[in-house]
Amino acid sequence: MTAQLKAIEGIVISQKDAQPVPSATIFVKNSLKGTFSDSLGRFTLKPDQEWESIMVTCVGYESAVLIVEAGGFAVVRLAPLENSLTEIIVKPAENPAWDIIRKVLANRSKNDPQKYSKFQSSSYSKVTIDYEGLNYKLLKDSSRHLRDRTLFIMENAGDLYQKYPNQKEVVKHTVSNFPRFYPANLLVTQGINPFGFYAPFFQLRVFGESQGINPNQLKNERFYLNPINPDTFRQYDFSLEETVRSKTDTTFRISFKPYIPKTFDGLKGYMKINSDGFAIQELEAANVDSFQVFDFKIYQRYEKVNHRWFPVERKSHLSYRLTNKRYDGNVNYILENVLSDIQPDYVNPSVIFDGATRVILPKSDTISYLAFQKFRPVDISEKYLNIYNNAEMKSKPKLKKVFDALVVPVKIFMSGAYETDNFQWLFKENTFNYHEWLRLAVGVQNNLSKNPRWRWYGNVGYGVKDKTFKYAGSIAYHITKDRLNRFEVFYKDDIERPGKTTFLKPNFMIPGENPLLIGKEEYLLDHYKKMGVSVYFRPFSWSQVQVFAQKEYRSPVQYQLNDLPDYQVNSNQIGINFRYARKETMTRYELMENVQNRFYPILRFQIVKGLPVKGSFETNNFWKSSVDVIQQIRTKKIGSTYLVLSGGMADGNIPFSYLFNNLSVPSRIFGKNTIGDFQSMDLTSYAYNHYVSVALNHNFGKTLLRSNKKWFQPEFSIGNKVAWSRLTQKPYVINHEIVSDFGDGFYEANLTVKNLFRIKLLGTYIGIGGTAIYSYSRGKIESSQFRFAPVISPAIL
Repeated sequence: MTAQLKAIEGIVISQKDAQPVPSATIFVKNSLKGTFSDSLGRFTLKPDQEWESIMVTCVGYESAVLIVEAGGFAVVRLAPLENSLTEIIVKPAENPAWDIIRKVLANRSKNDPQKYSKFQSSSYSKVTIDYEGLNYKLLKDSSRHLRDRTLFIMENAGDLYQKYPNQKEVVKHTVSNFPRFYPANLLVTQGINPFGFYAPFFQLRVFGESQGINPNQLKNERFYLNPINPDTFRQYDFSLEETVRSKTDTTFRISFKPYIPKTFDGLKGYMKINSDGFAIQELEAANVDSFQVFDFKIYQRYEKVNHRWFPVERKSHLSYRLTNKRYDGNVNYILENVLSDIQPDYVNPSVIFDGATRVILPKSDTISYLAFQKFRPVDISEKYLNIYNNAEMKSKPKLKKVFDALVVPVKIFMSGAYETDNFQWLFKENTFNYHEWLRLAVGVQNNLSKNPRWRWYGNVGYGVKDKTFKYAGSIAYHITKDRLNRFEVFYKDDIERPGKTTFLKPNFMIPGENPLLIGKEEYLLDHYKKMGVSVYFRPFSWSQVQVFAQKEYRSPVQYQLNDLPDYQVNSNQIGINFRYARKETMTRYELMENVQNRFYPILRFQIVKGLPVKGSFETNNFWKSSVDVIQQIRTKKIGSTYLVLSGGMADGNIPFSYLFNNLSVPSRIFGKNTIGDFQSMDLTSYAYNHYVSVALNHNFGKTLLRSNKKWFQPEFSIGNKVAWSRLTQKPYVINHEIVSDFGDGFYEANLTVKNLFRIKLLGTYIGIGGTAIYSYSRGKIESSQFRFAPVISPAIL
């Protein structure tokens, strides 16, 4: 019944002049429960019984004791200490919560669990999707309430390992009410449930990112300013609500919310700070913006194990308002994580940290619901157990057989791979493009989970339209089992655009597809054969280096070079590739790999030296370097800026296929939402050996305009791209036309407005906006000066 008692409120003032007394200590007598008065002398205290005896103390004042009824308002008058008035001048004007927050900031590096040197623990997660309060509207003046229903439930059990700066969760067992043929873990985004809450920003991205997405591509994400940041006292209003003392420490409950008005994406909630290390002991935070489509709430609870605070319980609750003419209610996505059996300062030496932060093992979904119970560290309600029982389809054996038969083909279709005991069969190269129409391909490699020291890989593909075969193969010895340090011999016979620079990719276990980015307009292609050796190694965290030597043969496919029908280039090359992607994370669901929650900067560069070859059309004595830098600069008030800086330099006798022409992509009807690519014209028809390109895109989000209309929630971004190039050697003739550079420069500006209008479709919001692209180039470049592309996307955030 204690929970039903109303809080005691009051104010502490000076008996001498009736001025508020801030930072006074108010606590229940003979108890550990207490709080402080704020800068105006006000306080709130939760009672344990109907009448409470409270004591009020403050430096420079006599103590006072009074009896107050629950729900009552107390005016406490403190008498100044006469003997100390001549010696003590008390100016407690500062918010008493600020000193506690300062100590949290001073200790955040020590208390941040993501920075602990090493540990391991058992890991459990539960995901549910349900609807609640859903009303089915039968008539204008009446409705029938549907009972709350869980649409989806999934549980995972495994282990979590951390060896700074690497972290890896291995899911060994998973159960779900979905049929096994659908990879239920694809519905889970762990990024919405941060491991710790000490970073300056909380990044919310509802969906992840696949390995085929360009790293330049703009993300549908939001960054919420954490109240634990160095400038927090100018941004957030803190209130010390309660102080609970024990024999060993004290817990302070502090609420927070942004000052009004503030334009940044802020949070509101409370945190409990423990005086032992001034670490977060408990936290609850929610979005302040009431007009965003997804409302969310985060809860975290920490426990101390061997002098370190671990987030033993984390919960994220996303709520989506689903409403139309027929029904109205909330759809909830709830993710819970629990840590148990924590072992500080120990990590199983057999764990391989290969860049994947979350791995769902093959056949993890073969466990029964009954057998999973022993891996569940918490109790679940009878409702969920009934859902599992219904999912077994004991009353529909024929339908269950159909679903079981679909497991393998559906997983192959979604992942593009299939694993047997000794091999992994790969189908990702089955792709569409304008040259081949359809490429039919199959690849195979040894099962790396069984033999992580070696990789044997082979692939063969056939183009339906061009009627030619393509081949690829490699043998690699992994010096370290994480594949980050390895020696490789490779061969490839394929087609690609001339001038393409191939940078290093993330450390995928399954080779990713290499899409042929050409438009239906006129395009250039080379047929190439290359063979060589590579050595890969990781010099420091989040980096990768490749040193290679290769021999390559190239010949034109879709064009004629220098009016020579049998033109072919033979080239011997040595070179180095470097890639650095700060805090890059990757998830691996059986054989599906996705890069998620990218951080910045991403730095890639390549240096190639072409060696002379006798008997070739070209002497091929050249060198070539390329660099690509992607950086994000986040501000606390006006959004984030993306910077893409790329450049290249080549000198010597450079064959046409090794000149640069990589500054644009084929135009698309809806445009390509990328930062670094030009869209007002196709620059791949130019060639140059020196170039520099700078692209800036600033995403204001909602910081420029916050509307109180649900249908009008505009998000603005502006961008500008400039590029210059030079061709300093004798120009080539392509299809009887001289290829040139764009020495006068190419200039392009764009304005994007998302969610200019939000319309309801089947109860959900769809954002409609557009991108206006203007080319203000001058000189010999002919381009469409103005382009407009609509932007239609689900209104997620």
